[in-house]
Amino acid sequence: EIARIKAQDEAFALQDVPLSSVVRSIIGSARSLGIRVVKERCSANVLRNGKISMKDPSGRSSV
Repeated sequence: EIARIKAQDEAFALQDVPLSSVVRSIIGSARSLGIRVVKERCSANVLRNGKISMKDPSGRSSV
């Protein structure tokens, strides 16, 4: 979803960049900022006490 929106940016749209390249660009930027990129979607993200609590399908939470 993010890549589809980002692909509309002038820098990507003018060069007719494939969506897969936009995805790789976003992932690279995220990693360089220290953001861990995962393939799985989290079932719930809840902000509590300044931390993001992610619950897996079993209901257990991890940070």
